[in-house]
Amino acid sequence: MLLRRKKLFKLSDESGKMDFAEVACKKSSLESDEVFILDSINMIWIWVGKAASSEEKKLGLHYATKYLASVPSRAQSTPIVRVLQGGENEEFECAF
Repeated sequence: MLLRRKKLFKLSDESGKMDFAEVACKKSSLESDEVFILDSINMIWIWVGKAASSEEKKLGLHYATKYLASVPSRAQSTPIVRVLQGGENEEFECAF
């Protein structure tokens, strides 16, 4: 059995094109002007910052789904949950 670790990805169009890159998996990595995809092993979270661009907000689910499909060992039925900055629940907080 493969050991898996949590991963955090930043979805940003700050450079003029949409970038999707892994960043340090800690809550302090979250930025209000971006969208983040958190793979917490049993769930995929899409965290949407309050100041994220409309394009980032629109593409969050697309990138989360694409990421899930790219991991062969993952069940495609893994839940994907979208959470807005300021509306985080306890389960999201514990995901880090």
